[in-house]
Amino acid sequence: MSAGGPESKAATAEDAATSKVTPALSISPEKVCFIVVKAREFDAKDMVTIPDEASNATDDAMMSVREDHTDDPVVADGLSRMASSLTTPLDVLVEVDSGLQRVGLAPGEESAALALAVAGLPGLRLRGLLTHAGHAYRARSPEEREQIAMGEAAALVQTAELLADHGIDASELSLGSTPTLASIEAVKAAYPAITEIRPGTYAFNDANLIALGVATEANCALSVLVTVVSRPAADRMVVDAGSKTLAADPGRAGGFGRVVNHPDHLIETLSEEHAVIRLPPDADWRIGDRLEVIPNHACPVPNLADTLLGVRHGQVEREIRVDARGRNR
Repeated sequence: MSAGGPESKAATAEDAATSKVTPALSISPEKVCFIVVKAREFDAKDMVTIPDEASNATDDAMMSVREDHTDDPVVADGLSRMASSLTTPLDVLVEVDSGLQRVGLAPGEESAALALAVAGLPGLRLRGLLTHAGHAYRARSPEEREQIAMGEAAALVQTAELLADHGIDASELSLGSTPTLASIEAVKAAYPAITEIRPGTYAFNDANLIALGVATEANCALSVLVTVVSRPAADRMVVDAGSKTLAADPGRAGGFGRVVNHPDHLIETLSEEHAVIRLPPDADWRIGDRLEVIPNHACPVPNLADTLLGVRHGQVEREIRVDARGRNR
């Protein structure tokens, strides 16, 4: 998909012939910079299934809260007071810190004690535990990444076992980060009690996941289609997308994004509206040429645009409005 107004449509074959991006991805020139989301085909091995018996969902409408600030029972007390006005209990998952050190208490006794306190509050029903191994993004090798994935699952299972000793069934054990998803089969084999995974960036993938070795350019669905607006030196060019389009997250491989099919091009600096790209000696880009940039971090990029262009099999299929755009309050 790409960001732009309603007048943005697929280009003609003549337009495509002048572009260095995939010809069918050439976009009408009324607008210059676009965010492109490509339809991805998923192999069976990409899909992870959880047995039906692991789900405790019912036909009744259900409200649940994932309690993030679990280092203090004040949040649980507030939920309990709010839940007293409901006709059914409020399902709650307590977060366990599996190593990210953001929110949640340490696995084992600390998290179990909090979960027991939550289970005893009126109006609340302890549904289970969750964690997020965001520190997997800092893994320095595939082996370290898998070790983090195993530790993420172990943190939940260890805590759930302590709860079981007190007669509390934490039936939902929810973990997830996109890097640790690469080890999910090993995790499922070692810890079959895990019921849910929540990989977020996995929906798009991005340049940081390529650098981590869990994605490739071919399965990155989100990119920004940019235009060369200046070629001031043989080793440097400027394109029309800056921090307001690409976001400003640093890259594991350096730079501020990855130029598709050109890993030797370094997006060296960003201003608000422009990116400066350092080029190899043989680069022959000219003003007006278009190229695709995969953002370092895909998640904030759609929120920087009003609309995206959905692309399937190389053709612009439809515009998608970003309904959450500007909803921060």
